[in-house]
Amino acid sequence: MTARVQRTPDQFAGDLSQLAAVDWATIWAGDGCTDDPARWAARAGWRLTHIDGDLNLTVTLASGGEVTLFRYHGGTRFDGASDVVWQRSATRAGENPAVVADVLAAWPSYLAAAETALGRPDHTVHDGAGAGLPDLPYWPADPAARAAQRTPVRAAVWSWPAQGAVVTVRVNLAARTAGTRGPGSASIRFVISELPDPQGSSRAITFTGARSGRPACAASRRAGPVRPG
Repeated sequence: MTARVQRTPDQFAGDLSQLAAVDWATIWAGDGCTDDPARWAARAGWRLTHIDGDLNLTVTLASGGEVTLFRYHGGTRFDGASDVVWQRSATRAGENPAVVADVLAAWPSYLAAAETALGRPDHTVHDGAGAGLPDLPYWPADPAARAAQRTPVRAAVWSWPAQGAVVTVRVNLAARTAGTRGPGSASIRFVISELPDPQGSSRAITFTGARSGRPACAASRRAGPVRPG
């Protein structure tokens, strides 16, 4: 079994405290095609460290944590930011139960860290049971389906309506982790998402995988690590 602790609970609390002070409405508006992405990140107090092939930006916080900002439908604006803070991976299927046990044991410390930074969550989920959850792409929209699938295993949600954002801290189990067909993995991750439009606008959250299209300014941006200026 392999382990990666990207951020300790104390470090995680520090990261979230800094992220809570960010003007997310400005972040969602994006960096624009004519702006320097490193300079744009610096205005938020971040250091740009990487630009991927879809021109999503990875930045380092003053606290030392990392966050990746995801572009909305390949455009110049963003609709989410996330990172993995804890992870375990099995090397064989027989280790899957230990992976699940480890992530469930680690969860209370990371939840407490998030509560230290953000206060009590607006919603919590335990084995899929939790009422009033916002419509996010990380779990089934139907409460009955969530309960039947016991997903998410653990999650906490904070809404920031004034910022147009919602924060989710959750346990994520890879597809094979609950079974014996192959080695699985588990992680604790956080996501700050653009608050879903209650009217069902097309600007609702979409960043869960590969995007279609690239920003119009793609030709002027180069993917890869960003060297310090």
